Amino acid sequence: MPNTIEKPDTSKNKEILKDLKTKRSSIKGQITKFKKYLNTISQKLELSNIELVELNLKLSKFEALSVKFDDLQSEIEVLNLENIDAEIDEREGIDSDILSYLAAAKTLYQQHSQSETDLRRASVGHEGLCTHDHQEVIPLMIVVWGLAGNAKKGITASFTVQLIKQPTVAIMWFARQVMW
Repeated sequence: MPNTIEKPDTSKNKEILKDLKTKRSSIKGQITKFKKYLNTISQKLELSNIELVELNLKLSKFEALSVKFDDLQSEIEVLNLENIDAEIDEREGIDSDILSYLAAAKTLYQQHSQSETDLRRASVGHEGLCTHDHQEVIPLMIVVWGLAGNAKKGITASFTVQLIKQPTVAIMWFARQVMW
C-alpha cells in the first residue's frame, strides 16, 4: 500500500487568503475614515454634548475594529507563511496607525469632557451660590431588640444601640443660572 500524504488544497487557501486581504483592505478604509473624522473634529475649539457622545461612540467602535483587525491579520499570517515578513510589516504599520488614532481620539475626548466639567463647576461657584463640597459623615444608629424569658420568670426585653460609621458619599450639587 503506497504512502500518500494529502497536501492542503492550495487553491482553496489562496481564495481564503484573497478574501481575508479584501477584508483587511476594508478595515484600512475604515481606519482612513476615522482619521478624517478625527482631523475634522479636532479643528473645533468646543464640542457640543452630542459631538462628545458621538466621539465616544466612534472611539468604542474603533477599538472593536482594532480587535477585528488583529484577528484577521493573524489568519492572514497563518495562511501566508511564505511572505510572513511582509505580513508582519503590514501588521506593524496598521497597528501603529490604529494606536496613534486611538490615542488622539481619547486625548481629544478627555480634553473636551474635562472642559465641560470645568464649565459646570465654574458656574456653580458664582454669585452667592453654594460652594460647599457637600460631603458629610452621618453615623447610622441600629437598635437591636432581644426578648428572653421562661415560664417561671416571665418575659424580659432588652435592647442595645450600635453606631456604625458609614462611608463618605460624595454628592455633586449642580446649579445653573437661568437668565430671562
